[in-house]
Formats: sequence, C-alpha cells, structure tokens
Amino acid sequence: GDGDGDGGGGDGGKPQLSRREREELKKQAAHDAYMRATAAGKTDQGKMDLERLKKIRAEREAAKKRREEEAAEKERAKAAAMRDQGRRKGKGRK
Repeated sequence: GDGDGDGGGGDGGKPQLSRREREELKKQAAHDAYMRATAAGKTDQGKMDLERLKKIRAEREAAKKRREEEAAEKERAKAAAMRDQGRRKGKGRK
C-alpha cells in the first residue's frame, strides 16, 4: 500500500508543508488581510491614514485654487496695463 510515510499518497499530489512553512503562509495571509482592512479604513491605523489623506487633499485643493486665482489676477492686471498703454499711444497721435 501507500503506508511508506512519504506523504505523496492520496492527497491529490499536493506537497506536504512543514509546520514552519504553514505558519509562514498563515502569517502572510493574516498580514495581507490586515493590509486590505487598513486600506479600506477598517482599522484604527487605516482611519487615521484616510483622515490625514483627506486633510492633505483639501490643502492641495485650496493651494491649487489660490494659484489659479493669483494667475487670473495677474492676467487681469496685464490686460489692464495693455489697455492703458494703448490709450496713451492713441492720444499722442491725434
């Protein structure tokens, strides 16, 4: 029969893992599950990370808006300066 102790019998050809290998796989699976839960915001660390990201995104959005407003203001000032310059040149020609 197959009672020779090699473990390669009727288990469908799966290799037998040592206790250390099984523990390592279990540890890795637990770590992966924790990381997925953290990424989803289901752990305390995940909740803190998501709050921090939310704050950073809001700060970046405010900075972007401020830059856009400053650029628009510069453009308005430039356009006004061009209009004023055009008026001065036009008066001198009459």
